[in-house]
Amino acid sequence: MELIKKIKEDVSDLRKQFSYPNDGTAFGHFVLKNCISKIVEIEDISDIELDNFIKSHVTDGANDYGVDAVICNTNYKQIHLFQFKYSEGNLFDFNEFKKTKTFLDWLLGKREENINLNKKLGQLIKNEISPILQDKGSITFYYIGNYFESRLESTIDNLKNDYTTVSLVSFKMYSYDDLEVLYDNISLPKNKVVLEYKDGEIFEKSEDYFYIGLNRDKKVMVKSVVASIRAKSLKEALKQNDFKLFELNVRYFKGFRGPINKTIKGEYEKGDKSNFWFLNNGINGICSSYKISNGSLKIKDFQIVNGCQTTRALERVLNIDPDLVLILKLSVISERQYIQEISNKIAVASNKQNAISSRDLHSNDGVQNHLFEEFDRRRVFYDKKGNAWNETANKSKYKIQDKRNAYRKISNVDVALSYLSLFLQIPVSSRGRRNLAFLEEDNGGYYEQIFDESRGSKLLAKKLMLAYKLEEFIAEKKQENLVKYNFLSANSSTDVILGLMGLPLLKLDNKFLSDDLDKIREELGKMKIEDFINNDFELIKRKEIEKYYFEVIDIVDYYLDALADIGEEEGRHLNISNWLKLERNYKKLVKKVKPKLG
Repeated sequence: MELIKKIKEDVSDLRKQFSYPNDGTAFGHFVLKNCISKIVEIEDISDIELDNFIKSHVTDGANDYGVDAVICNTNYKQIHLFQFKYSEGNLFDFNEFKKTKTFLDWLLGKREENINLNKKLGQLIKNEISPILQDKGSITFYYIGNYFESRLESTIDNLKNDYTTVSLVSFKMYSYDDLEVLYDNISLPKNKVVLEYKDGEIFEKSEDYFYIGLNRDKKVMVKSVVASIRAKSLKEALKQNDFKLFELNVRYFKGFRGPINKTIKGEYEKGDKSNFWFLNNGINGICSSYKISNGSLKIKDFQIVNGCQTTRALERVLNIDPDLVLILKLSVISERQYIQEISNKIAVASNKQNAISSRDLHSNDGVQNHLFEEFDRRRVFYDKKGNAWNETANKSKYKIQDKRNAYRKISNVDVALSYLSLFLQIPVSSRGRRNLAFLEEDNGGYYEQIFDESRGSKLLAKKLMLAYKLEEFIAEKKQENLVKYNFLSANSSTDVILGLMGLPLLKLDNKFLSDDLDKIREELGKMKIEDFINNDFELIKRKEIEKYYFEVIDIVDYYLDALADIGEEEGRHLNISNWLKLERNYKKLVKKVKPKLG
């Protein structure tokens, strides 16, 4: 089996690294990390943290009832359950599916008698699965093995029939061949797709050459068609083929955490009032052949090489207007040995177009120009546009005396993120704070709130600088106290502390102290900024600020230690870095800090 040969060493390394009892458990870890993570959205964590996250969600062992791993997505109300078989043969039999039925019947309340689950699976059910079930979430059970005999496929079909009345329960099978599709970048898979196009809105380009090679001395014949295709038919094609439409795409779907994909979904949902055709770049695909027939494009071996985000967004749209259309550019590459090379060039070129960021779009706003002038008066360079510093002729104006190659300069990105933490009480966000800072409110962002100069650009500059200077102060103190306070090593700790420092600032300003974030934001907006920062952007009341800083981190440290101790007693390890990243946990910290200040 080619897949086993390819991954054997990786599986062995994972077994040693995480002290798994056998290669089968380590195989499950490998599949989740390198294959399933491309089709099932896992937590918004770094690659370094992904291993630890998976380790904490692998439940393989005695009394697992066929559930070898659990991945939950609270945002989408999805529960993903996995059973892995690591063998060159087939280890699935009827008893495995019987265990699945026993577990699901118990989980869904169809079975009165209790079952004896292993401790880890029991904890995940309590902490992650049950809240989603209570919120009417969905369950997908994945069987992953070398291959599935026809009799076993029939058994799974019978299992599905037992839950036909439970619309939110589904089953999927992935063979090693399916996994290899995800693990490797392979050529065109076999499929047949039918896409409907709008009458009269289709154009066939005459066959032409695609030139490749260093000297472009090789030419490959390519046949192309451009059409306005109906979104509804694309969704159906996606439903029938799942991830197999994206094997040649340079990236898989990134979910709806980012604002761009949210906007795509939102435009789809506008139905007959959608501007989707005009606003979206559409999709770029390749195939082995196509046929135009009675309003349909019949496509063989279809691959989307650019437009995965656009296509995947359809999955979350419940009712698509039948007349909603988007652009498709489809190409047939005549020589199959060049499919991989040409499709990669198309994909990379499509993804490397000069995208205009939200920040760039606002770079010439009046408020940004006014802030530039305010900062410039104080000999501080306000970087409001990409590469602006490199284009500045008079850098000496901003030079810090007696410091080599040191300048007074600040980016509107940095001050915006500091403001987001302190004044808007959003120190962490799964939606990506950099994007949120420069997106308009209509698109789910906070640009107008951050850069609100309704009370004058001078006051706004002070507010931005107060947040920024406080963050500088916290970062400086953080380095001095890393040994004493372990949680300070977490990446998001600076922003979290900055947010919490809003409470002592209100106390110093004799403002009402609340643990409700909306009220905190309201009171911070009324605060006398000039009591904390002067016209030269220097912090005032530094001693009082320092006193409260240590009070805040002492409270946070004590609370996190207590949580860690509770976790150890229950057999769980508290990953502080992951804990601090969750928005709901910041609210808990606010409630802990508020009553204990001074």
